Amino acid sequence: MDVLKDPFRDLKEVLLRAKSLPPYTKKDVDTFIASDPVYGPQLRKMNDAKLFCYAGTAGGAVGTGFMSHALGKQPRITAMAILGGGFVGMALGGELANFALGLYKFKRTEPKKKFLDWWEKQNR
Repeated sequence: MDVLKDPFRDLKEVLLRAKSLPPYTKKDVDTFIASDPVYGPQLRKMNDAKLFCYAGTAGGAVGTGFMSHALGKQPRITAMAILGGGFVGMALGGELANFALGLYKFKRTEPKKKFLDWWEKQNR
């Protein structure tokens, strides 16, 4: 139950590193995914979940923007509808990814932390 005592323990370990890490590329992430049989597939699922969020953002923004413009014809209201629809679409896309890809089955900070630890070892 140490998670209840310090829920941001993993985040603190990553942010309070002694030396900052160099930037990594998609190729580096793919190398980690191929090399780690446990956290690699989890990290791949998390990267795939971004597409759900992007699609939800675009769909929500476009849908509410068209609806607002068709019904209201006021640019300020249409802009607010686009912004709100984008946020709601992103949240719904994230939840859809959570269930469709099974992200609820594991703690999402662990694969990122393991990748950053691996990246730190690669750059020593």
